[in-house]
Amino acid sequence: MRRSLLALIPALALACAGAPLDPPTPSASADAPAFTVATWNMQHFVDEYDNPYYPRDTDEEFEKSEAQLEAIAEALRALNADVVAFEEVEGTALLRAFVEERLPDMGYEHFASAPDDGWHQNVAVMSRLPLGPLTSMGNVVTEFVGYDEEPTDLINDRLMAIEVYPTPDHTFLLVAVHLKAGGRDRDRAWRTGQIAFLRGWLDMQRIARPDLNICILGDFNCTPDSEEMGMWLRPESGEIYRSVLPEVDTPPTHPSWEPRRTIDNILVNGAMAPELIEGSGSVFSSLGPLDGEHRCSDHLPVSAAFRAADR
Repeated sequence: MRRSLLALIPALALACAGAPLDPPTPSASADAPAFTVATWNMQHFVDEYDNPYYPRDTDEEFEKSEAQLEAIAEALRALNADVVAFEEVEGTALLRAFVEERLPDMGYEHFASAPDDGWHQNVAVMSRLPLGPLTSMGNVVTEFVGYDEEPTDLINDRLMAIEVYPTPDHTFLLVAVHLKAGGRDRDRAWRTGQIAFLRGWLDMQRIARPDLNICILGDFNCTPDSEEMGMWLRPESGEIYRSVLPEVDTPPTHPSWEPRRTIDNILVNGAMAPELIEGSGSVFSSLGPLDGEHRCSDHLPVSAAFRAADR
């Protein structure tokens, strides 16, 4: 049944590829409320309690120091994003406790995740804005495109989508991703399969809701010039997604102590692109007083601001 579903997605995607995108329109009215989204790979953000259902590691080896926890709090306060998608976090219980202890005045009341049953590297969303239905891709089997290996559902728990409501009259679909890491052919084939599924699934959402605002953000584990990111930014057909970061001199995000590669990003579809506040896409480079590999994470956060008004 899973393979049949995957076989159906490309056909549906082709059905809605249709006409090319309309020419860009001016950004939404400056009178509309603004909101900010951000993404941050937290690099093994766990608490001090060992979860017996996570057999592949113990929390103690990844527990962050007090200085690192304070640096995380300082960064989140400075980012001041309305919605944050995290990668490599143990879960929403830890995020709630962290906010209650260190950021109680920031207004983060809504949390969501669909964690793996046996691994702490999960994606999670923390938001001031109301959240709606959540879709987990954890049961989806994806292909190793162009590589001779059986399809897998391993780590697809790291892919999730959730509705966000900046205002009662405005919504967008936030897709949080943490794609397969690594530079081997197998890793690239794995990422390609994950992206192919997501594109097909998003195309199906657009069949039902042609004007759907879509924001895809997270750790893509591939650079803007890679073939995998080209599936989003330079597809041969179908929806074109735009990065919020500058095309020229794109700021790097990894590793945080000596950034060389842009592997964290925020992408928007044609419906949401006009709502982007131009020039707001940025990489946050100040992660507290710690230097080198002792920083609170090996990734830098990425953020962007939007107007809550459809074009």
